[in-house]
Amino acid sequence: MRNKLIIITFLVGLVITFVIFTQMDNPISETKYTSDDFRKVPLNIMTYNVLMGLEDTEREEAFIDYMNDLDVDVLALQELNGIWPKELKKLASSYGHNHSVMLKITGYPIGITSKYPIELISKNFWGYHHGMLHVKIQGINFIIVHLSPESADKRVEETERILDYMEKKEILDKQDVIILGDFNAHSKVDEGYILDNDISGQTQEKNLIDGIIDFRVIDYFMDSGFKETYAMLNDVSDRTFVTWSPRKKEKKGERIDFILASHQLADYFTESEILVNEKTEFISDHFPIIVKMKE
Repeated sequence: MRNKLIIITFLVGLVITFVIFTQMDNPISETKYTSDDFRKVPLNIMTYNVLMGLEDTEREEAFIDYMNDLDVDVLALQELNGIWPKELKKLASSYGHNHSVMLKITGYPIGITSKYPIELISKNFWGYHHGMLHVKIQGINFIIVHLSPESADKRVEETERILDYMEKKEILDKQDVIILGDFNAHSKVDEGYILDNDISGQTQEKNLIDGIIDFRVIDYFMDSGFKETYAMLNDVSDRTFVTWSPRKKEKKGERIDFILASHQLADYFTESEILVNEKTEFISDHFPIIVKMKE
């Protein structure tokens, strides 16, 4: 009986430790930044919501073929459903990325793959709908996000949490930072388009503030010194979501996926494109965004 109690106590302790570990808002490994924190090479960076983990073979094969057609150095991914870290590693290697990190294996995981080594800074779960992942590649801090689809207020809470995290880590306005992923939010740049096209869902009460479309998420990041790279480099016209919706036939969509760069880094970007074509229409309900850097 005593041995049984010892075993039960041990197992309960393991469960509690696991819960605390996976829910903590502190970094898994503390990193001391040095004078070596600088851009080492120009990078091509992409973010892609791949819809439910590329759940069928045809979409996965199409994704791999498409990635091999591109010259992408760093790829942030959302909705890695059903994919385990070893599987992501294998998937990434199929398009020339030998380094990968996942936030978690349950729900709607986010992750990142790269040609270059990835330094894991922090996995963050508490207070986030999907979580937030912080890594460092070639001297640049990458914050990968998939903000809450629930409400505007929840997304703002997550945004404030991210900004507070960066402040505590002393990287906000002090180091090169890129925040990228599926924000489930809109930029004020698109206000006219949203109103003119009566974008479904964006006039629902949960997405309004005092009856007005909510732009606080992107505004908060921009007020904190970040630049919205696609709008900075383009006459905004293409959308990132929804590729499979009937609205697409009416040339309607939303731009809810972003790559934001800290102001001191933004000047190094030379091109940005939302990749709209037959291949990306097939792979996911989101179009990917790519940005290119110079030295």
